[in-house]
Amino acid sequence: MAETRSKRNAVKIEGWRLSRVNSGAEDIYQGDMVMWAVLLGKAQPAVAASGASFIGVSDTSTVVPSLGVLTSDQQLSRINVIQSGLVEMIAGEGATIKPFDPVYIGADAQTIAFSGSNAIGYVDPGFVGGASKAVSLGDFVRIWITVQAGYKSL
Repeated sequence: MAETRSKRNAVKIEGWRLSRVNSGAEDIYQGDMVMWAVLLGKAQPAVAASGASFIGVSDTSTVVPSLGVLTSDQQLSRINVIQSGLVEMIAGEGATIKPFDPVYIGADAQTIAFSGSNAIGYVDPGFVGGASKAVSLGDFVRIWITVQAGYKSL
């Protein structure tokens, strides 16, 4: 099956804690939110309401450029995952946000939503710069990701 996603979000990091985990057969790009598939024992791109556990944001990729084409590198079976830190993610919807508003996994592994259940992070107050800020679909939003002890079931 052809890959429909492409690398869109180059993760920006100001502070982090990394873990190195096994990755699955799916392509994982730098900046993807990552979940842990317990039964498979592998990390996969996060999908809302998946039943898996959110473990952070990928700092590395399993996809490498080869002569202008992105291909999976079978030798890269492990990825670095940022478990705590400040990252920028793509807004999957327009909204008016306030400091410390919770954010959730959006339609794919690179977008966030501003409503849902099981927050994966919070809006950075320095990004908002005041009482509130309007964001549009596709805007970058700076958030603090949080991974709960014992993982967090989506």
